[in-house]
Amino acid sequence: MSLLKDLHPSVLKAIEADKEQFPNLYKSIITDVEEAFVVSDLNLGTANYLRDYYISTGGNFSSESFLLNI
Repeated sequence: MSLLKDLHPSVLKAIEADKEQFPNLYKSIITDVEEAFVVSDLNLGTANYLRDYYISTGGNFSSESFLLNI
């Protein structure tokens, strides 16, 4: 099982919206998320992109700590 099914719908939609403009980034994020079984399987870059997408879609974290947010 991959983490792709657990991705917040607004984050997936935002990633899909950037697919044409940033095809390599899109492919990298989707591949990393599909291959990950737990959050710790994600590389730090992908985790950071997912966090940024979540924040850009109006998501809010209860902590300022990057590690706690991912």
